[in-house]
Amino acid sequence: ILGLVLSWKTSVVCLAPIFVLFLSGWLNISMLEKYEAIAQKPADRAASYVSENVDAIKTVAALGREAETMRVFDERARADPKRTRCLIFGAGGFAISQAMILFLSALVFYWGGTLLSKNEVDITALYASFEAVIIAAFSAGRLFTFVPDYSRATNSFKTISGWINRKPLVADTQGLQELDVPFRSKVHDGSY
Repeated sequence: ILGLVLSWKTSVVCLAPIFVLFLSGWLNISMLEKYEAIAQKPADRAASYVSENVDAIKTVAALGREAETMRVFDERARADPKRTRCLIFGAGGFAISQAMILFLSALVFYWGGTLLSKNEVDITALYASFEAVIIAAFSAGRLFTFVPDYSRATNSFKTISGWINRKPLVADTQGLQELDVPFRSKVHDGSY
């Protein structure tokens, strides 16, 4: 906006690449969030399996099932091949957003030089407009460097929210029939 106020002839040319910059940043964010979600699923499955086997480690050791346990763990921890596609698109979005900064700099200098040679803009307005546009583009570009942290934080928040909102099925007694009085067990002095 400041660039438009200072020299609209110079700044209006830079609006289209700025939209591409934000679109590529959005692509980067959405793909890395999807990547984090896909990468988390095998880790959750493997952690759940290991937790079950650690709880029953004596049984696993007594039956000699260590090798089978490791094979199943490796199978469950195997990465989903779809996550590579998300990572490539996310990296492409990041590359485009970083390249747009340099493209904007070149465009402002080219278009500003053209306007300066025709005496349609003075040098002060050109440099002020350049500073306004490029500082905004660099700020947006720097914002996109924190996207992986943002996507990890979002995924972690979703995971923790899922843990908090989880309702255990074992402790849920809804839907169970009431036992008849003669079938109810009673505890007296620590025995039934």
